[in-house]
Order: sequence, then structure tokens, then C-alpha cells
Amino acid sequence: MITDKLLKDGDKEAALGLQFSPLCDRKSTLVAQSQIGFIDFIVEPTFSLLTDSMEKIVMPLIEEASKSESPSFGTSSQNNLGALSNVDAQRRHNFRSTASDGVAHMENSLATVDLRSFRDNLMQIIQANKERWKELAVEGMIY
Repeated sequence: MITDKLLKDGDKEAALGLQFSPLCDRKSTLVAQSQIGFIDFIVEPTFSLLTDSMEKIVMPLIEEASKSESPSFGTSSQNNLGALSNVDAQRRHNFRSTASDGVAHMENSLATVDLRSFRDNLMQIIQANKERWKELAVEGMIY
């Protein structure tokens, strides 16, 4: 955790008699509150921007893939990524063999990517993490 590094740096600076940042002060830093602030001001805006950017880049590709009648784009039933409910679905690569040349080809599943579910799933994970830190803050957890 980054907080560990900051607190260790603060300990070293204090031992040397140097001034140190409030986030490096083991005696006064409220870890849970600092984590909530980090999520609110860094994590959520960053991931929101990244998913917005991803949508702007990927949506035209998805539209193109859905218009294509090429078998290389697969069908919805063959490779639906859905809400990406587990790590396997996120990392999955679909391969198929063609009878004509016997070579395996990676299927392009852009036509079935559900960006809304991806965004919703990501935000649920971030919110769950923030709620966990809020519970720890209520319990008065400090380092």
C-alpha cells in the first residue's frame, strides 16, 4: 500500500528531525479517510475518463463489427462478454479453427462487447472498495 511507504518515509524524516507532510505522519494520518479521498479525487475521475475515452474509441469499431457479415466477427451467442463477471471472461480469447485451412484464428468479439456493463461493473467495484474504507473509518482505524 502506498500509505505504508509514506508513513515509513515520515518516520525516517522525523528521525532526522526534518519536517514531513501530514500524510507521512504516523500519529495523525487517518488511513481510511485518506483512502476515501484518494478514491474520490483520483480513482473515480481517472476511471471515468478512461472509460469515456475507451467508449469513444471502441464504439465506432463495435458499430463497424456489427455491420460486418464476415464470419470472423462471430455471433452474439458464440462470444458474448456480457458484464465481464469474472476474470476468465475478461481475459478470454476466442479461437476457432477453419476447416478450409486448419489454422486457428482469433475471433473478434467487438460486436458483442457490452460497454455499459463494463462501466457499471467497474463503478460497482470502486464503490464497494470505498464502502469498505468508510466502514474502517467508522471503526476508527488509523495506522
